[in-house]
Amino acid sequence: MPGMEEKMRTALLTFIDILYAVVYGLILVQTYDQVIMPAEPLGEKANNVLLVIGVFYFLTWDWLHARRLTLKNPYTIDT
Repeated sequence: MPGMEEKMRTALLTFIDILYAVVYGLILVQTYDQVIMPAEPLGEKANNVLLVIGVFYFLTWDWLHARRLTLKNPYTIDT
């Protein structure tokens, strides 16, 4: 059933993309509400923004490896 396995792989990749898109969106909303909008000294904001950039770097690395792992080890149906 190669058709079913291909559909499952596509569904898993779509799920991974949506999951990480939601996480990225939540981080952006929290960053805007808690870092950018409050009246803080510029130095504190810069430190917080650098931390958020680090988190984005890690999540991007994790997302790319999740996609690669899913492509490299496709779902197989054992009959």
